Order: sequence, then C-alpha cells, then structure tokens
Amino acid sequence: MKLKYVMVVLLGLLTACGGYKQLTPKPEVVALEAGYTPILNKDKSFELKKGKKYYMTFPAALKPNFYLVLKAARLEQLNSHLTRQFTKGKGDIKIAEESAANDDLLVYKLDQTVPVFTWVIEEVLAEMVLDLDYRYVPVWRYRFETKNAEFQSILARNKVSRDNYDNLGNGVNPENLRFDEILNEIRTKSGNLKAIQGELLEIEAIFPPDIKNSDDKAYLDYTGLRQELEEELRFHENYSNVLNFFKREKETRNNNTTFSESLSEFNRFFADKSRYPEHVRRAAEKAMAQRLSTVAPFYENKIRQKRDVSPLDIPVDELEKLFKESGRASDPQFQAIAKFTRAFNRNAEALAGTRKGLNDIMARTRNSSNWPSDNFYTNLVPEMDRLLSSLPSASTAQYGQLASAPCVEQLNREALSINQQVNAAQQNFDQAAALVPQINRLRSQNDYRGIIQLLKANSQIDFLVDQYANVDRLSLEQQTAEIAAAYDSKQWALAESRLRSL
Repeated sequence: MKLKYVMVVLLGLLTACGGYKQLTPKPEVVALEAGYTPILNKDKSFELKKGKKYYMTFPAALKPNFYLVLKAARLEQLNSHLTRQFTKGKGDIKIAEESAANDDLLVYKLDQTVPVFTWVIEEVLAEMVLDLDYRYVPVWRYRFETKNAEFQSILARNKVSRDNYDNLGNGVNPENLRFDEILNEIRTKSGNLKAIQGELLEIEAIFPPDIKNSDDKAYLDYTGLRQELEEELRFHENYSNVLNFFKREKETRNNNTTFSESLSEFNRFFADKSRYPEHVRRAAEKAMAQRLSTVAPFYENKIRQKRDVSPLDIPVDELEKLFKESGRASDPQFQAIAKFTRAFNRNAEALAGTRKGLNDIMARTRNSSNWPSDNFYTNLVPEMDRLLSSLPSASTAQYGQLASAPCVEQLNREALSINQQVNAAQQNFDQAAALVPQINRLRSQNDYRGIIQLLKANSQIDFLVDQYANVDRLSLEQQTAEIAAAYDSKQWALAESRLRSL
C-alpha cells in the first residue's frame, strides 16, 4: 500500500513537469559577444533520446540588438523554439527564428524584457548526440558577416565598364556610342546596387555608438564595401549624365528649335562639369562649340521673318550662359540678336501692358451697375498719364543692327495707335469729369429728362451712354408716377400736359 502511494506521488510530479528534462551546460552559458562556444555536459555533448522533450536556458544579452545563434548538425531532427516564458507545454509564445532556410543555424533576436530565455525541444525525431554551439553576436555584425560575400558578388557583377568613359574624345568618338544600350545597362545595374545599398544602410542604422571609427574588422570591411559601392554608383550617375548629354546633342542636330528646348539640360551638365574628368569636359565643349556656331543665323532669320508684336521666343539668357559655361565666346552676330531680343521683348511687353490697362479702364467706364461719383473721371487722369508713360519709345537705335526688322515697324505702328487711343480717351474723360457732377445734381432733383438731354448733347462720349443705360427707364417710371398722381388728384390739365410731354 505504501509503495503504491509513493508511485502515485512520483507520477504526479512527472505530470506537473510536463515531461521536459532540463539540460544544464557545464561550463554554463555566458552572455558575452564571442565566437561559437560548444554546449557541453562537463567534457562531452548531451545525448537526446527519441520522443523525449528537453529545455535549456540562456541569459539575456547585456546590450540591445543582439542575436543568440545556435549551431548544430541534424537540426531537422529537432522540433524546437525559443521563448521568453516557458510554460511546459501550455502554449509558449515563440520568438521568431530568423535564419536562412536550409542551414544549420537557429537565429533569435534577444531583447531585455526578461533575464532568461528558454530553448525548448518539443520533440526529438531520432536518437542523437547534440553537437551544439552557441554565440552571442550583435545583430549588425551577424547580418553583415552572413551577407558580405553576397554583397561583394552583387557589386562585382554590376560594375560598368569604364573603357569608353576613360577614352572619350581620346580614341573613342561619342558619335559611335550605343547610347540607349549602355544607358539601359547602367539603369539595371544601378537598381541592383541601390538595393544592397539600402540593406547596408539598414545595418548601419543599428551600429552601436562605440563601433564607429574603430578598427573592428567587420566595421572596416563594411566601410570599405560601402565606399566602393558609393563610388561605383557615382560613376554610374556621371556616365549616365555624359551619355545623355551627347545623346541629346546628337538628337537635336539640324533642329535649332529642339536644341533651344534642351538648353537648360546642357547648362545643367556644364554647371556640374567639375565632377567629370578633363578629357570628358573637352569633348563636351567641342561638341557644344559646333552647335552654338549655328544658332545666330537661325535666330536672325527668325527675327527678320517676324511680323507680329508678340515677344520673341529666343532664350538669350540660356544661350549666353551656355556660351560661357562651354568656354566659347559669343560671336558679334549673336550679341546683336541678344540686344535686339531684350529690347523688342521689353517693348512688346510694355505695349501689351498698356493695351490691357486701357481696356481695363474702358471696361470700368462702361459698367452700368453704379452711376459714377463726381470725382470718378478726375481720378482716372493719373492712371491715363501712367499708361502714356509706359508706352515704348519709337526710337530704332535701341534695336541695333536689326532695327529694320518688320516686327519693329509693326510694334511702333501699334504703339502709335495705342497712344492715340489713350489721348482720345483722356479728352473724353476730361469732358466727362465736367458732366458727371451736373448729372448727379440733376439726379438728386429727380430730373431724369434733364439728364437725357445732357447725354444727347454730348453723344460723342459713347461710354457715358453705357454708364447711364438705365436713365430712360428711370425717367419713364418717374413720369408715369407723376401722371398717375395728377389723375388721382383730379388735375386733368396737368395730367394731359404730362401725357403729351411723355
């Protein structure tokens, strides 16, 4: 009976432990950064029996961003996980395992939320000796070490040949480059390199503060790789810029219109020319000098064919900048074009502004929503004076050698016409300034017939008729009311007299 009782107690204890056996390494696990250290039971490895369950504890890392790495053969024979809280089969919360597929490692990221983590072996599929090593390693170091060879391989495969670039203009004619083919190659390879650049930056983001500028081998390998990668990407960008420059220059030949549309692109290239070697700059300057020699005849012809007064679409600022940046002095013909363009555009814009100003003022005078105040037209006098002063000068000296162009004659003709219109309007405004106070006085007396007579006497001021468009209706309403009042008061003679006058 006593023996039966003891067996029941032992069975209860085994049930309470859930059937897990603890593996206690000797020497004990140390949570310090180091290489792989074997897990031993004194001087030999642990032996695991098929179908049994085991667990082993590992202390938390002393610093954040650390991995616990377990290395063992025949891991496929073990069903295991790491947990912060071991529940003996009641449902552990498993920590994600981050190793690559099909390797002999288990990789777990540790935090500092608990002092101890537990590695749980839920099932042993075959009897085995547990040849297990462990390692505490910073996350950045492990990620870089395991990916470094891959990074180096990707970098090597995605380097672009520098032969054409290094010999451009010295044996390699830009004319003969396969622009699209090389640009597509660079685009693809740059994308591949930027992908690993992103991974390197993610690793750098978790560097511990004390690692930077140290002589740590992994850190030095990292900085060396990153510098080589960035230098290659800079070359990709520079080579692409050079190819696009010569490609665009070739595409715009014999078409000065498209060449003009590309001036800002060419200027950006030369503004950054210090990033390119001397032989590349010389080749670009030579190509651009040939192109710039054709622009002056093209634009002079454009000026001489122009008949209207719209501003000239000649980008003289961009062209002057390109002459300077490409190291070529502008020729006298182009200088004459630049002088003409600036003078003509300045005057064309002034003429357009004067015309718009006059139209705006005349629109205000034809607004019939409100009758003008006594000083309405008096206040317009300074505005008209400003319009006259803004008209361009008719002097042809400002246009230089191209003053005989038909568009200059047309601009002066239209400027004279606007001048005459402004003067005529100003004369009418002077007359209106004298009439409006009289009209407003008659209105205060409800003498609409008097207003109508005054407007008819000054019918040459056409905008006044528009401004007082409702005066006929007001007069009719007033006279109708007066006739009705006379009838109501039985003043028959007065009513008849007003009917006759109506």
